[in-house]
Amino acid sequence: MNDAIKMKGTGEGKVGFHLLCGGVSHLISVGIAFFLTPFLIGRLGIETYGFYPIALEAMAVIGLLMGVLSATANRYVAVEYMGERRAEAGKYLSTVFFSSLGLFLLLLAPAILFVVFSDSLLDMPVGQTGQIKGFLALMMGAAFLDAVTAVLGASYETTGRLDLRAAQELATVLVKGSLLWFLLSGVLPISVISVGAAVLASSFVGALFRIFMARHLIPDILPRREQFSGAALRRVLASGTWYSVNELGGWLIGGGLLLLVNRMLGAAEAGVYSLALTASRVVCGVMMVAAGVFVPTLTRQFAKGDRAALLREILRCERLVGLFALVGVSMTVGFLREFLEVWLSAENTPLLRLLTVMAIIPILSVACALPFFHLAVVMDRVRKMALLYLAGALLGVAAAIAAVFLGVGILGVAAVSFGCRVLWFSVFMPLYAARLLGVEPLTLFTPVVRTYVGAALSVVLIFALKGVCRMSSPLEVFIVGAVSLCAVLAVGFFAVYAKNMVDFGEDIRYNSKK
Repeated sequence: MNDAIKMKGTGEGKVGFHLLCGGVSHLISVGIAFFLTPFLIGRLGIETYGFYPIALEAMAVIGLLMGVLSATANRYVAVEYMGERRAEAGKYLSTVFFSSLGLFLLLLAPAILFVVFSDSLLDMPVGQTGQIKGFLALMMGAAFLDAVTAVLGASYETTGRLDLRAAQELATVLVKGSLLWFLLSGVLPISVISVGAAVLASSFVGALFRIFMARHLIPDILPRREQFSGAALRRVLASGTWYSVNELGGWLIGGGLLLLVNRMLGAAEAGVYSLALTASRVVCGVMMVAAGVFVPTLTRQFAKGDRAALLREILRCERLVGLFALVGVSMTVGFLREFLEVWLSAENTPLLRLLTVMAIIPILSVACALPFFHLAVVMDRVRKMALLYLAGALLGVAAAIAAVFLGVGILGVAAVSFGCRVLWFSVFMPLYAARLLGVEPLTLFTPVVRTYVGAALSVVLIFALKGVCRMSSPLEVFIVGAVSLCAVLAVGFFAVYAKNMVDFGEDIRYNSKK
């Protein structure tokens, strides 16, 4: 049975299934957010809704703290397992699992204190303190459950069964959606606690799924206390610490700035800012699904020492994920006014639209840089990248604080986030990856430039189509949107893949110094 599960779906078909399941689960998540956001804003107010993304950022903090152990564990388990060193793979899996349990117990007390005193740390609406604290507790419980069982997800990468991981993600989203529909249907009093309960239940289902699949995919290396290894723990901590430092840098210019807005400008401003981040989160989620497909192949090529194949896979991933980002960003910017009018007519202000555009444009850079980050993790070369990212993020936070004191307000915070992300992901990450691969930077810069050029052309094309077409009814808006999507796909594919569009130096150029 175990061999059948491991072998079933191997080959190119599993990649398609993974993308299908990942896409469906992400669409369901988007659908939940589409209906949930205006519902909660209408029933609870934008100030209370603003605590949903704040809770997500609290979960991210737990993830980066627990990630000291689990973030790079999959890499060690997969490399050892694919190298037919099963005993070593078992040591890493057992060590990380039991260490994660210990770290959870260590962080439990600070997490409880955060929830208890959260009203002193954050600006909370009057009369909603109890509900928000309960909501934060449920969300943090879900984060801990995900983090402790995360290492068991190594079974998917280790055996190349990303289709099963996608199925798990789809199952958890369906559970969350079903529970939200029931809890918010009016059977019980409407409360933000219902959202937390649904998230916790979906995390529980995901944990059960990971445990079940680990028992069937990698039964020979399941966690056992006698396999705990101090040497393995030191290796994981050495790389996992830097992974978490890198994630801390990303959190500071994302969730950190959101908390800054809440504390310095108030819950209402934080609610607007969190709404502006919604589109970028949606598009970024698609990027993560697409980029994740390539991780097992990158690990396999690195384990084999096949440098040329590794570079080809990096370029393939960079172009494909960049194309997804190009389409998502272009359609969002082009139809932002119409979408917000349907989704949040009362909140459809020029400020919200501007903040949304400022938040989503850097996703083009993030998408192209995702394979570079996975490369650094696979090659265990995260330290220098993480330190520089954290230093830049701290400077960004300082600049955001200065902007608030100077009276620039929320626009200043958004501008700081925009600049930090574009500079880091468009400039530094390609340079760093080129150094790791031993190629000329232009080889990796080319897809980034092509993605931005394609996005700019696509947005211009969308506004041109909107200018010559009537959109006086929902049907006409749908038709123009469908035509625009086809046009953007064509322009995007041409921009990203056509070799002769502009001579940016498409050929791979190896650095002679390497």
